[in-house]
Amino acid sequence: MKSVQRFWLLACLSAMLCTGFAAAQEKSKFDQLTEGKKKLDGMWTTYQKDQQLLVALTPTDLKREYIFIPSIAKGISRGDVLGGMSWGDGEDAIWAFKVVDEKLFIMRRNVRFRAKPNTPEATAVSLAYSDSVLYVLPILTKSPSSAVLVDMTSVFMNDDQKVGQAIGPGFRFMNDRSTWSSIKNFDENLEVQVNAVYSGSIGIDTVPDSRGVQVGIHYSISVLPPVGSNGYKTRVADDRVGF
Repeated sequence: MKSVQRFWLLACLSAMLCTGFAAAQEKSKFDQLTEGKKKLDGMWTTYQKDQQLLVALTPTDLKREYIFIPSIAKGISRGDVLGGMSWGDGEDAIWAFKVVDEKLFIMRRNVRFRAKPNTPEATAVSLAYSDSVLYVLPILTKSPSSAVLVDMTSVFMNDDQKVGQAIGPGFRFMNDRSTWSSIKNFDENLEVQVNAVYSGSIGIDTVPDSRGVQVGIHYSISVLPPVGSNGYKTRVADDRVGF
């Protein structure tokens, strides 16, 4: 009888130890999602594997503003799609983040209309004009330090820059054939380059086959220094005459 009791006691102790060990070994959702991915520390912490790019944004990151600059890293010597050319609508794109429930909103700030803060004019501007919502990303999880983890693959793997239209009528961005060319992370900027592939039916004499046109698109995202930092001072400007 004593041997049976001893056996059950040992069995219970063993089960408790195994349960405790398993609990200690259980990984957080953040660790599970980032496991096996290439981690780069810098302005934002990035995790990349294959065609997926996860980004962890700290509470400080979410309060900052960023300047977003696209350019053509490798072109096709046709029209405006030339290597080394800047790209976009001619205006600096300023990004800001906003968290609503379990979603991250990437906003493009409206910098065309401004007024001195805390003035009636500022109130009028805020009522008359608004920012644009570029992307809404689900928050996958949070790190122990409260950084939100989001999948930014779709932010870069797209044709939001309308390069396809510049190549020619009917050219479409091919997500399944586009890849990361390089991802570099620094203290105050993130540099992402995509080897974007476009497909169309119109012949182009500068590429061998228009069904798979490759264009290198570079995205530079940098922290926008607060006004007054680093000795920066605003100056009077007039959009009609440039800078």
